[in-house]
Amino acid sequence: MKQKNKEQNHNKKYIAIEILVGILVSLGIFLFLYLRGYQPAGEDVYGHLYKVEFLGENIKKGVLFPLYTEDWYNGFQMFRYWPIFAYYVMAIGYLLTGSLLLSYYLLFVTIFAVGYIGFCLIANREQRFFFIVIGICYFFLPDNVRLMFGEGNLARAFMSGMLPLFFYFYTNLIEKKKSLIPTVIMVFLFVATHIMLTAMCAIIFSLYSIFAGAKKGTWYLGPLAFVLGILTSGIVLLPALLGDVVTGSSSSTANRMSDWSQNLLLSLSVTTRQQGETSCTFGLAMFAIAIVIIIFGKRKAGAIIGLIFFVLSADAFLPLVSHMPLPQAWWMLRYVQMCYVLICYEWGFLEFKKKGLIWLTLVAVLLDTAPSYFYFTQIEEPVSGENLLDEAADLTSNRMGLVDESTLKSYVSYFVLEKNVDYVQGWDIQGATTNVRIVHMTEAARYGYYDYTFQELLELGCDSALLKKSILPKGFSTEDIVAAAKRYGYTFVDENADVILFDLEGVDGQFGVNISADNLAIGSSALYVSYMYPSFVAGASEDLDDYSLDDLKQYKKIYLSGFTYSDQQKFEELLTSLADAGTEVYIDARSIPKNRYGIGNLFGIEVQDITLTKVSEWRYGDDTYTFDLPYKWVSQYLTSSNDDVTMENFVTDGLELGYFATYDKNIHVVGMSLPYMLAEDPQADLRTLVEKMFAMKEADTNVSYEIVPLTITYDANGMTIKTDQDVCTNVAYQDNFVSDRKFGVKNELITVKAGTTRIHYVYAYFKEGMIVTLIGIFATIFLWILLFKKKWDPLVPLRKLTDKLLEMN
Repeated sequence: MKQKNKEQNHNKKYIAIEILVGILVSLGIFLFLYLRGYQPAGEDVYGHLYKVEFLGENIKKGVLFPLYTEDWYNGFQMFRYWPIFAYYVMAIGYLLTGSLLLSYYLLFVTIFAVGYIGFCLIANREQRFFFIVIGICYFFLPDNVRLMFGEGNLARAFMSGMLPLFFYFYTNLIEKKKSLIPTVIMVFLFVATHIMLTAMCAIIFSLYSIFAGAKKGTWYLGPLAFVLGILTSGIVLLPALLGDVVTGSSSSTANRMSDWSQNLLLSLSVTTRQQGETSCTFGLAMFAIAIVIIIFGKRKAGAIIGLIFFVLSADAFLPLVSHMPLPQAWWMLRYVQMCYVLICYEWGFLEFKKKGLIWLTLVAVLLDTAPSYFYFTQIEEPVSGENLLDEAADLTSNRMGLVDESTLKSYVSYFVLEKNVDYVQGWDIQGATTNVRIVHMTEAARYGYYDYTFQELLELGCDSALLKKSILPKGFSTEDIVAAAKRYGYTFVDENADVILFDLEGVDGQFGVNISADNLAIGSSALYVSYMYPSFVAGASEDLDDYSLDDLKQYKKIYLSGFTYSDQQKFEELLTSLADAGTEVYIDARSIPKNRYGIGNLFGIEVQDITLTKVSEWRYGDDTYTFDLPYKWVSQYLTSSNDDVTMENFVTDGLELGYFATYDKNIHVVGMSLPYMLAEDPQADLRTLVEKMFAMKEADTNVSYEIVPLTITYDANGMTIKTDQDVCTNVAYQDNFVSDRKFGVKNELITVKAGTTRIHYVYAYFKEGMIVTLIGIFATIFLWILLFKKKWDPLVPLRKLTDKLLEMN
């Protein structure tokens, strides 16, 4: 009895020391940041701070879950795609202190405290004091510091703090067969913090569970906890999955994957941090400790899996991981914090005959962490004046536009909140309905097609616009930009070394824009014609089956490139009907399906591939043109034996081949990818030839537009739109809009009839999500009773079945 009391007193003393150490370190972190006057730093940080202040201000008004914000991207559902839990935690600090900066400091205290508690719980369970030391070190590991103070992704940083606490319950589940419900709750909180990181946790920690729990027969409990936790989070997860962010296009995801791989040597190097590098810094010490664990440790699974995932983040493995299912779950650099937790857990069990050696590993980590002090040198407040942001905000009464390819980072997304200005952009564009339009608007400026850029700025509702000079073509002409702006009603206001500022002349207040265009461009690669000739407006869909004959025959000219259709016969009938209605249709030869011999055919016009480095001349009627191919040109030439087809030819190496075919007067097949060639290399003769092929007139350069005044008032439950005439607003359509009065959608923007339209916000897929959540809750309770109260072992019937099969054999 005395011995038991002695152990209890010892444990109480032990816990008291843990609490005291935790308080002192937390206070030290806060004072260090506060006394230095540290300012938020990192590429992402202001986008997250916007969400914190936005949420905090809504909570003050009694709105606990804002369904919509008009501030970014012509309006979007902020917390549908970026789960809200981490922002709730940060917003509490904002509400308590009244200061966003102090709440920013408190966030790091919270991240340290949560992670430290996780390691303290492990220390108490295992009776190993060294885990407390690891709990302190974990916060300061190189990539954790980089994530918090270099990258500034506050949601990911908060997730990194939760990982050790989660891992305490998770190892309880695998090693002690306890804590199923707390583990499921932690997975739910993971989903409510960062959806894709949760998927990554499920992958790496399930692997750990399979290896670590194999001997005890508990290997299945880890994956089971993730399944139950993810089901329980259905109310959060399902609406996001049914949107476009988590399930975004594979091509855009693959493009971003290259940003999430690395040079392993640079990641291990100490000097990269001293030189101001803010990419991944795994740290040489943690790498060395993992190797030591694998060689000398009795427990190796965590270190082995951690090292494997670190090695898979190398650039050399990008072709492998980019072809894995659910590509966003294989952005390998995001696994680093999970690798840290696995390695740190095994580190705590590391033992040497000479006990002093374990402390040498600690010294190595501290020395490796020291260069991360670089990330704490950010003490200057961001300056908006040098980019004319203040001047642009003063001009704005509807929306502010910025064409910069995000070179101004996330600060602008917070700046607009402080200035109470609506913004066409934001931060993390994947959640925006208008994301493709914004990308194309910026790309057009980069290629020098300013008319298209200003047309998009106008239609998106920008009455002020800033163009970042660094993204414009080399040797750009400000006069050309000003001339293009003028064609859409914008006047030059100011410029400096970085940006050019424009104002929409004569417009004050909110407005919509009715665009009228004669021509249409359909398909993924038809965009370049729209860039060069904005009257070819981009179609809403790349699938021709989505359009009716009535939809299409209102246009004078239609260009098809990179489009799809389901039936060749119906396609040809549609083209014939359009031609009979007087619409000229131009079909890119690349889009015509080929047979097994590599030959495409449309109305007797055959399409075949060819690779050229030089063309002697291009013939069109009685005229000839010469221009250089921009590079080795891989495209398609045309042939036809149909008497109803007229062909224009080019000459190469003495051969005369077709490049432009016309069938029945109004149906044209465009070979040799000439519109794309013009976009790549705008030579004078090439431009003249393309304009003759398309019978271009000056009117084809621009669209006609009408600016229509309107008023939109917003509240927590919806918006009210008032207008005296039918208009296309610059409010981006959301699938959580409902209205008693019908409204339309045109190129991602909602259209309304004259009068008053009231639109309400709803929680998208609430019923479906709640059903999934209830299934998860009931399944968790049922399996908890079955596995932990009834002591049912699902592996027993599996073993019996295996034994019977062996006996039969």
